[in-house]
Amino acid sequence: MSQPSLDLGYDDGADPTFTVGELAEAIKMVLRRGFPDGAWVRGEIQGLQQRTNGHLYFNLTDRDGDGGSATVPVALWAGTAQRLRPLLAKHRMRLENGLAVRIHAKLDFYGPSGRLSLVMDGLDPTYTLGRLAAERDQLLRRLVAEGLLDANKRHRLVTAPLRIGVVTSVGTAAWADLSHELEGSGIGLRRRRPARWCWPPGAGNRCRCLRARG
Repeated sequence: MSQPSLDLGYDDGADPTFTVGELAEAIKMVLRRGFPDGAWVRGEIQGLQQRTNGHLYFNLTDRDGDGGSATVPVALWAGTAQRLRPLLAKHRMRLENGLAVRIHAKLDFYGPSGRLSLVMDGLDPTYTLGRLAAERDQLLRRLVAEGLLDANKRHRLVTAPLRIGVVTSVGTAAWADLSHELEGSGIGLRRRRPARWCWPPGAGNRCRCLRARG
């Protein structure tokens, strides 16, 4: 079986035989030659993890219509993540599982594990926003077809709620969003944050029940 000549020092031009390490280096060389400036890759984020040093790791997954899939691991170094943070904030985006993204990355082949990976260095927010807009339009069309889009308009609501119950932990994003809306409503609602421990039947863990009253 013939093998391609890669102009390497250990290639005799006839029938070269690679060690595993030499083959790994050859693969890295081919990747550098084929993608000298990196590549744009699109897919869905899965398995997102952030380490204490600020580095982020996730898998970029692509599922085709036949049920098959392809996955490549991605590393986003802390410095790059810091540089991309203003871009994400500008478009009110954050990297999370299930998010469809188009990223720019350098291709890398790690010999000890024999694994191809991407080192992310850029992001195209317009791709994600376009996908979200398309999904929103699809949802709206389905709600219109089912007669649900204007369902709430058929119900008479009071001008302002007298009591609002919140089941969440103080300090979460949900609590912060609610507090922000109440403070900016101009209605003069009062907030109470009584807490008590309760054990629902069959629950193995304690849950904190929080209630806010107007």
